[in-house]
Amino acid sequence: MIQKMSDEEYFAHKAISQSFLKAFKRSPAHALHAMKNPKPPSDAMLIGTCLHALILENKRVFVALPESAKGTSNAAKMVKSAFYLENEGKIILSADDAAKVEAMAESVLNHSGARAILDLGGESELPIFWEENDLTMKGKIDRVNPLGVIDVKTTKDASLAEFAKSVYNFGYHIQAAHYLAGAAANGLPCDDFIIIAVENEPPYCTALRKIDHVSIMEGEQERQELIQKYLKCAEKKHWPGYSDEIETVSIPRWGFKHIINEEY
Repeated sequence: MIQKMSDEEYFAHKAISQSFLKAFKRSPAHALHAMKNPKPPSDAMLIGTCLHALILENKRVFVALPESAKGTSNAAKMVKSAFYLENEGKIILSADDAAKVEAMAESVLNHSGARAILDLGGESELPIFWEENDLTMKGKIDRVNPLGVIDVKTTKDASLAEFAKSVYNFGYHIQAAHYLAGAAANGLPCDDFIIIAVENEPPYCTALRKIDHVSIMEGEQERQELIQKYLKCAEKKHWPGYSDEIETVSIPRWGFKHIINEEY
């Protein structure tokens, strides 16, 4: 099911999102707490929202706070208060953050490959819902077009080797599996999950990254395991944190610089 709705309506919907499932990787207790206590958007999330609107919908949903509003003087406080009233409903960014959003958007729109993908058109900021495992799932797709699901992400390093680490560390392969499953259930193009990755530091370079199908298959297996974990917790009404047992911890294998020949 595809529904047009505001961000507030989407986030308030009790369906299961990929971010909720990924929280189970830490523990069910953390996932439940995150669901019941949603955090206000961070500065990075606000920048992402502004960037998405500018790139995908050609909408400027933000304004830059003037220099005269900086500081703690009474005059600055008055300017800031008046500015917020005049711009109610818009996202207020610092001048530096507003400039960053504009620079990242310019990088994406001037990248010939990204521009070609965006010029294919398609639906943007598309909330989708579907039934799976007797649960209602949800996702909000940045853009869907004949190529498949298109996602815009900011990153510190978009180089191939470093971004591969980001895919794993941030669970983008799980997100890809979730969104492609939702796209398929809704009769939308679902061949590939393509990321328009733009760096959030100068020179704000852009790269196109397609998550390979083997990684998406791994993400789907993890996703199904997380769904089963959720179902078990919901059935038993038990949302455990970490183990009650003593567990041995070791530094990562790459951290061993001196003991190099010993098996452990």
